[in-house]
Amino acid sequence: MFFSGKIFMFTCLIAFVFAIKYRKKYARENEAYILECPLNPTNTNETITWSQYNESISANIQRRVHATGKYLFFLPAVMNDTGLYTCTIQSTLKSKYSHVSLIMSESHDNCSAQPIYPQRLGMGTGVYILCPDIDLYEHKSNFIWYKECKPLHGERYMKIDTGLSLNHFTELDQGIYNCKFTYTYNGKTYTVNRFKNITMKAAYIQRKPTLETAINRTIEVALGDPLNISCSAFIGYNKSVLAAIFWSINGTHVASLNYSRFQEYARNYITPSHEFYIESTLHIRKVEEQDFNSNFTCFVSSSRGGQDSIVILKYPE
Repeated sequence: MFFSGKIFMFTCLIAFVFAIKYRKKYARENEAYILECPLNPTNTNETITWSQYNESISANIQRRVHATGKYLFFLPAVMNDTGLYTCTIQSTLKSKYSHVSLIMSESHDNCSAQPIYPQRLGMGTGVYILCPDIDLYEHKSNFIWYKECKPLHGERYMKIDTGLSLNHFTELDQGIYNCKFTYTYNGKTYTVNRFKNITMKAAYIQRKPTLETAINRTIEVALGDPLNISCSAFIGYNKSVLAAIFWSINGTHVASLNYSRFQEYARNYITPSHEFYIESTLHIRKVEEQDFNSNFTCFVSSSRGGQDSIVILKYPE
């Protein structure tokens, strides 16, 4: 019975440890990094202290790692700083604490391997990219913006305060952006880099249209019967994309053929998940013998490309 009780207590302890929630933060070696406590004091009588694995962190600003109120300074950060840090707010009546996990990465030129902050933007005439956690650094200067590790130049890019304004954001502007600046603290200067993965919101992504109906298929039909052949294509998530879908018979557009035999009806629609489709239905009023030796081709095209599919008619087996 005693052994079972110990197992139960041990299991509860494991469950408690794994139930601890903490925020993840990322830093680069040899750069200044400031960790902010997620908690806020509610009155002036409360004090904030920092610790790592139950060992208090000094408030001496001469130390490479030191605490000042709700901020923990790494000047500079090194690879061994990876770990779990705890900030505690204490008053005469109670105390509360929060955990922050700091994950270090090596400094190198490979942008894709850097700590990344994601940001999704909509396509438009102008967008603004923020430098992450910039407000934590009081004395900052010499801002430079990069894309894929290359400095940004040209009229489309404009530095506004500490952010980057980009004129007419498109899919081609997606990528890894980096704001680099100098931070001065206690008479010393440090380099700081922040990397953002800028992507376009799904609703604005333009893509090559894709036919949804079977490609190059065969349809059985009896001589003299009417026939409807439908062809639909997925255009993307942006209904403002210009796209066209139409039928041709042996290379001749249906609109140029005998209207009494062939009619074409087109429509577009949006699914509940915001997918944009266009569809064209070819109506053959009466199938004739020469139709069995013809290629009925559905074409779809947009500024992103196109696709086609051939339908062949055959007699019923």
